[in-house]
This record gives sequence, structure tokens and C-alpha cells, in this order.
Amino acid sequence: MLKATGVERFHWHLPDAAQFRHVTPPLWTDATIDRLMQFTNTSLALVRGTTDGYLSSDRLHLLYRHEIARRGWISPGGSLRLKDLAPDFVSFIKPARECAELRAFAATASAAKTQLSALLRTPIEGTHPLRHVAIIVWLYGDGDRFLDAYRQLNDAALLEDNLEEAHPGSQPHAASQENARQAARLKLAELVQRQGLSMRAAATQLGVQTETAMAWASEMGLHVKRRPKRLKDDIRVSAIAKLLAGEDKQSVARAANVSEVAITKLLRTETGLRLAWHAARRKQASGKAQAAWLRCIQEHPGIGIKLARAMEPAAYAYLYRNERSWLDANLPVSAARTPGNNSSIRWDQRDIELSQAVQLAALQLFERKADRRSLKLPELLQELPDLKAKLRALDRLPLTRRAIERALLGS
Repeated sequence: MLKATGVERFHWHLPDAAQFRHVTPPLWTDATIDRLMQFTNTSLALVRGTTDGYLSSDRLHLLYRHEIARRGWISPGGSLRLKDLAPDFVSFIKPARECAELRAFAATASAAKTQLSALLRTPIEGTHPLRHVAIIVWLYGDGDRFLDAYRQLNDAALLEDNLEEAHPGSQPHAASQENARQAARLKLAELVQRQGLSMRAAATQLGVQTETAMAWASEMGLHVKRRPKRLKDDIRVSAIAKLLAGEDKQSVARAANVSEVAITKLLRTETGLRLAWHAARRKQASGKAQAAWLRCIQEHPGIGIKLARAMEPAAYAYLYRNERSWLDANLPVSAARTPGNNSSIRWDQRDIELSQAVQLAALQLFERKADRRSLKLPELLQELPDLKAKLRALDRLPLTRRAIERALLGS
């Protein structure tokens, strides 16, 4: 029955009371409870303190490296001192591993070396957020301290800190962060062009990430040596074309048979590519949202703005935030038509009956919902299958339209 309209095919279903069974709660130590509370409070702080809960993987990586360097866990050559890092992390994470869901974290120094090497050497997309939460709590103690550092992050500021650590007592080479950034770029050009250092060696000497140095070099028009074995010229040209067309990084990486990290580096180091890619992605998203919105209001004449919004919430939200003028020019026209005397369908009678059925179905749904959240249109259609076929004729069913709007939006 649930498959009749395709509703809830991909929903998560929670067990009901009849399915519950007694489980003995774990006997956690105080240390475990304290560690889990740290993870919880940090997660809440990160969500509340960021836009849409988003954190840049590049900036995360820079902050991790910066804090690790401050603790003396990076060698003069820029390598991680994993033999010092790993035991410290194992000691930190041990209380959390008493929780069964967190036992994927390393239990030994050897395993920690592998995990930390993957997390700290290169920015990785798609890493489980809990791994980042653990690293943040380990290095920064709590989310607020980390967010302060995250908001203040600037490659030039980090560069100044690194230079100060390397040359205590020296004066900053510029008064402003922008001047410091520019000085760092000029120093990079000197190291690469005059001294012949590789990009990685120059970046290590400056105290910034290799990808950051490559991005600076690209902005200055310097020749950036590439690794043909990782992204050969023909594959690179094809990847750039796909990115300019707005394809997502994952599909481009699969087509090029390289890692997603390689595509991220390409976006950062190819002059103008990242901006062009974001523009193409925005154009695609706008086109998709506009098409969904137009299809909705064209297939359901007279639907009204409230019900159209309920039927296409994602498209409406995107257009409202990003294409407001277009949305205002393409709002549905709510105007009920009155059928002629010779009409073979008694629309008025059908409207009364269907509106009553909608009200009854909505009442039954609300009585069964434990969370008391507002209804969604698919839920109403699942409860009242005959309603789906009538959505195209809501301009003839004003009472039904208002009943649906009240059910979905509480108006």
C-alpha cells in the first residue's frame, strides 16, 4: 500500500512501542560521559556558529596544521611527527571508544597513525563529521575556541605566526593582513623562480599549504608544475571542460579516474576555474528550481502560492533566496472558475465532498502523529489517494484548495 504513490520509499521509519525490547544500558565511566558531552557540546556549537552547518575542508586542514605546529608536532621539513601525535590521540579518544558507535576510532598508536595521516595530511571531502568533531575537541578543547580561530583564519595571519615562531622578536613585514599576504606571494615567486624550489618545498618554507601556494602561483601567472601521472594533460583538459559545464566534483573525478582531492586541487590552482564552476553550478541549480516551479504551477492551475510552496518546498526556498525577482514574476494565479450550466460534472458538489474528506484525513493524520509537526502533501495523498488526481483541477475546487492549505500550513 505504501508503494501506491511512491510515498515513503526512501523515508526512515522508527519502530513503534510494540517493537521495543529491553536493553541493558551501558555502564559508562565518568570519563566517557565527559568526553561524549564534549563531542555533543562541540557539535551544537559548530552547527549554531556556522552558516548551514558548513565548514570548509581547506580551512579545517589549515587550522589543524596550525595547532599541531604550535604544539611542536611538525618537523622542520613540514612532516607530521606521527610517533608523537598518535599516542596522544589514542589517550584522548580512549574514553569515547567505550561507546559502541565510536569504536571505529583507533585503539592503538599504529592504527592512529593511519587515521591521523589520512585526516591531517590532505583536505578530504566526505569524511564523517564525527571524525572532525573528535579532532577539533582533541586540538582545541571545545567548539567555541575552534570557531574563534576559524573565523579569524587567514593564510597571511598564519604565515605571520609561523614567521614569528621561526624568528622570535622579528617585526611583522607588513602592517595589514593584505600586505602580509602580498609579501608572502612575492616571497613564493622568489623561492620558485629564482631559487628553483618545488611548490611543496616553497610552501613548507612559508608555512602554508601546498595547495594554497599553488593557488597563489596561479593568481600571479607563475608556471605550476603538475604531476602527469595523476592528471595527464588530455584528462585535465576534459576535466576542466566538465567543471566549466557545472558537473559535480565526484562525477568529474570518476570520469578522470582520479581522486576527488585531485579535482579540488585543480579547481583551486587553475586560474578562474573555481569561480566559473560555482557560477555554472548556480546556473544549473536555478534552472532546475525554475523548471520544477513552473511545472508545478502549470500542471495545477489555480493552485495558489501556499499550496504550490508546499508541493515544491525546495524549489521555492532556493528561488526565494536566490531568484526573488524571477519568483515574484512567476507566482501562481489563484482564480477559481465557475462551470457553465451545461457542465456534466457537479464541481460544487464534488468540491464540498472532497474538502470534507481532506479535513477528515488531516484530522486522522494529526491524531496519529506523535511529534505534532505540520503535515506534508505526500502524507495527505497517501491518506487520501483520490486527491492526487484532483490536484490539476484545484482552480475548480476552491474549498478543497483551502482545506489542503489549512492542513499543510496551518492557515
